[in-house]
Amino acid sequence: MFSTAEAATPGDAFQRAEHLGLMISRLLESDLLDSNLGDDPQVPAARPRHVYRLATYTYENAQFLREINGLATGEGIRTEAKDVTPGDVVRVLEATIASLKELAPIYNVDLDIPAPAITGEKKPADVLARLRTVNDGLQKLGTPRPLPNDVYRIALSIGEQAKAMTAKRNVKPTGKPTRVTKATPANALKETVKLIDDLDKLSKSNADFALPNGITPPPPAPRGSSVTPGHVLLATQYALADVYALNIKLGYSQELVLPPIQSGKTPTDVTNIIAEARLHLNALATSK
Repeated sequence: MFSTAEAATPGDAFQRAEHLGLMISRLLESDLLDSNLGDDPQVPAARPRHVYRLATYTYENAQFLREINGLATGEGIRTEAKDVTPGDVVRVLEATIASLKELAPIYNVDLDIPAPAITGEKKPADVLARLRTVNDGLQKLGTPRPLPNDVYRIALSIGEQAKAMTAKRNVKPTGKPTRVTKATPANALKETVKLIDDLDKLSKSNADFALPNGITPPPPAPRGSSVTPGHVLLATQYALADVYALNIKLGYSQELVLPPIQSGKTPTDVTNIIAEARLHLNALATSK
């Protein structure tokens, strides 16, 4: 445990992610499932704020696993209006570890596993990659694969943050976003990456909008594979982390509270709401 967020490093966060992986492997083995989580995917770059969003998603998946096994779910993670540090990620992952430990008697398995040693220097991208592997393991245990409903929930939050920024700067978008009537996950991913590109251009053109350590694109979908809602979800998590960080820099002081669970949403809905958010972000370039 850490007394201050500043005390932790990406290596500490990676250790917690590794610890989660060991616990999930043991749960899979108890369930007579393949306990090999495989290699971590390639993640070119990430910032602590991006890792934090995936850590929060991991915590939510752990709560789902508790629920389907008859346990009460824990409180939601509170995202404070401040710069994210590795210590913030550590706290979320430690809460996730504690949540999974209580599954031990249900699976008839010992989950008091010693934390692995911290070895070598780690980057936020390493932590995010390991958390992607951890979530794949949670899916083997019964948590659902991401759906357009899950993506829309994050996209809706992106839209809310973008609108809050234009309202604070007293500017309004010009024109209307182009709405599509049919879109695929690939279209939704493309629109989300465009939004992140917009943020990058905005941060480079005006120091008022520059984010700590800059903007980095989300990991691309593997070459030759079909784009899934999971790929889009990861991209929107990157986008939400950046949009919220920018909003905080502009003076926003409210905690980030995600909208309720959504239903009946499609990639078309995601694409359209991201396009609308882009219109608001681009309006910021004209603000003073």
